[in-house]
Amino acid sequence: MLYNGDGCVGNPARFLLEEARNRALLRFREPAETLPIDSRYKFANLVFRKGAPTEGFDAAFMRHDPAELDDEGPKPWMVPVTRDEIRRLSPETLAIP
Repeated sequence: MLYNGDGCVGNPARFLLEEARNRALLRFREPAETLPIDSRYKFANLVFRKGAPTEGFDAAFMRHDPAELDDEGPKPWMVPVTRDEIRRLSPETLAIP
């Protein structure tokens, strides 16, 4: 998993934390409801672009319906994640907890 697995340890995690303008991390619970894949797979969308890093980004975990992202209104289920939090909670891997 990109945001908290071995595949993102080291350079990929450092790039995302130090050289990317992170916008959002969205983790969905049951992708089989929206994608034709095995229900044992989970997926996350990390929205970013290269550029001066942001201090943090919004994240949502265990969501069910990607359509709820279409609503422009407030999303009380989003939580802020800061770069300092990531460094403090996982200094070796920079994994997002």
